[in-house]
Order: sequence, then structure tokens, then C-alpha cells
Amino acid sequence: MAPWGNPTDRVRCHVAHVEAPGGATVIRTDKWSVWTVEHLLAACTGAGLTDLRIVVDGSELPALDGSAEVWFTRLSRAGCAYGPTYTRRSSSRGFRVVCGAGVAHWEPSDDAIAEVRDGERSHRIRLWSPDTAPCFSRDVAWARTFVRREDIARLRAAGRGRGATWSNTVFLGGGYRAKVRGEGEPLRHKLLDLVGDLTLIGQPWSGHVIVEGGSHELHHAVVRRALAGFDSSAL
Repeated sequence: MAPWGNPTDRVRCHVAHVEAPGGATVIRTDKWSVWTVEHLLAACTGAGLTDLRIVVDGSELPALDGSAEVWFTRLSRAGCAYGPTYTRRSSSRGFRVVCGAGVAHWEPSDDAIAEVRDGERSHRIRLWSPDTAPCFSRDVAWARTFVRREDIARLRAAGRGRGATWSNTVFLGGGYRAKVRGEGEPLRHKLLDLVGDLTLIGQPWSGHVIVEGGSHELHHAVVRRALAGFDSSAL
């Protein structure tokens, strides 16, 4: 990822270069930062892309329709070159990470599975497989970001959410009648965010990630813990 004016000043989309202030994933260097990269990164993984260069004009990626659908559609139509794929294999032991009210479990697996849960409800997707792109398009890409009424004032005070509209955001609580695109849209958007943040591992991986009460801060902590435990001999 690089700023528009200086494409040679690039930084890798990797967890080593991210922060999670204000409910978004932010790529930072000493000279510049780009906010809200998670939807685009999720679209990259959903489309099966492992290597690309992103040049950004501005400090935040466009909200578009609040989902990853536009990114995914355009990436899928852009065409790509095929090359070898190296998978970081899950360590033989799982782990658990707690961050605030959220908890994540990483379990060893030969597949790459991202899953989010909310009580008895859950959504999951298998990544880096032949069925990832159609499943991502059908089940995840269209899910828009959401906000709870009690969080609106805090987000506005922090300068966030200025692009939020009734069409690109699902408003929850406080008498709002949420107009959703499909069943479980807020939880599916949680899955979208998780897929985007797991892209920060930097290459395809294997493991089963289960998150409940997720946040970008929690996702980043999971990625850092996973990178510390991957089998480096199996790259």
C-alpha cells in the first residue's frame, strides 16, 4: 500500500504496521496513515488474491456501500496472474485470546476457516480454497457495516462515521428500524471484518479461528499470536 503522490513509499499490509483506533484497522508509517482498510483486504482474500499493490489518494479508503461488495466485484473482474502459493501452517497447539468483552480461539486445522459467533448464531467461511470466491460473494461480501445508537456520539466526537448514511450503514437500537439486506447482516459484517484483518498475516494460512464479541484490536492480537506460533519450517 502506498500514497498516491509517492508510490515508492510503500508499506506491506501486515499486522506489524497496523493499529486499531476508533473501531477501524489503520495502516501506519512514520509519514502517513490510511484508515479503514479491512473491507478492501477482505475482498482481496475473498477473491483469492495474495499479491497486489494498492495506491491510495487520501487518508481513508472510500466507504462505498459500507460492505466489501464493490471492491470484490471490481477485483474479480480485473484479471490476475497465477503463481505459486505458500501456506503458513497452523501450529500443532491452539490458543485463546481475550480482549475486553471479546474472545477468540485458534484451533489447528488443515483448512483455513474464519468463524464468528453470537450466542447460538454463527457464520463461517473457508478461505484459500476453490469455493472461497463464490461463498464470499454469496454470504459475506454484501454485509454492510453497522453502528449501535449508544456509540454514535462517541464516534462523531472522534471524527468517525462522517460518511455514514441510511444506505451504507445498518443502525441498531434506540428505536431504529434496521433495514437489512439479508439474514444476520451485522454478524456477517463481523465475519467480513475478521477476514480482512486475518489478511494481515501476510500470506495464506491454515487454522480455524473462532471469534465472539470481536473487534479489530482482538483480531490483530490473534494475528500476532498466530504468527508467533506458526511452523516456520513449513512455509
